[in-house]
Amino acid sequence: MSELLVNMPLIAAVTAVAVAQVIKVPLTYLTSGKLDWSLLFSPGRMPSSHTAGMSALSTAIAFQEGLRSALFALAFLTTAIVMFDAAGVRRHAGEHAAWLNRLIFENHAIGEEARRSAHEEIKRLKEIIGHKPSEVLGGLVLGVVIGWFFARHALR
Repeated sequence: MSELLVNMPLIAAVTAVAVAQVIKVPLTYLTSGKLDWSLLFSPGRMPSSHTAGMSALSTAIAFQEGLRSALFALAFLTTAIVMFDAAGVRRHAGEHAAWLNRLIFENHAIGEEARRSAHEEIKRLKEIIGHKPSEVLGGLVLGVVIGWFFARHALR
């Protein structure tokens, strides 16, 4: 257990995820005027915490193990997949959820009784589960900075 507490890449990654989640609250407040503490535990928005964590991990591994290491190659490729997923598959799933919610709950072509029934039996789908490319880029920059910071200060 004590080995986990000195695993610099792991600590950098977990810190990046936490910082990204915390940053979502004030950034959303600045853009919308709403203070939403539920963002601390929700996916989506700026910056991508998944991307921040993985890019911090990759950056810290690059400093610790070197760019030629197999471990860095694994971390780099996994980070790229996470970023693609965040801006691709998960974003599209969120867009599909928005369309389905509109069809089920807001479409006036559906009869009143069917709509009432849908409201009782079907929960609205979560619409913000993916990221815009700018949110992924924000997570990437945040993660690289945090990974670099931990690597530079932990390796001294």
